[in-house]
Amino acid sequence: MGEGESFVASDVPGILHHTRNIYFLADGDMAILTLAGVELTDFDGTPFSAISPHLVGPHPGGKGGYKHFMLKEIWEQPRAITDTTLGRVSLDSARSTSAR
Repeated sequence: MGEGESFVASDVPGILHHTRNIYFLADGDMAILTLAGVELTDFDGTPFSAISPHLVGPHPGGKGGYKHFMLKEIWEQPRAITDTTLGRVSLDSARSTSAR
């Protein structure tokens, strides 16, 4: 939530330059942004009200020296895949390490 404007982002650091008032949506929640403000509903269109947006402080993650968050995410993909599969897939055989 900004002053006379609202933003949508998949992650907090992407919008901290613009606002620190943030609604965090749960699975099945939607935020409808209009000139009048933000309406929160579920996927069936049933409105609900959040008490207030969360006030978020500076985020330690940052862009890590990249010009845009998208570039950071692209260049971090190999590491993210390695971290996700670590202990689950053998790097030698590319087979699952789980018990059969």
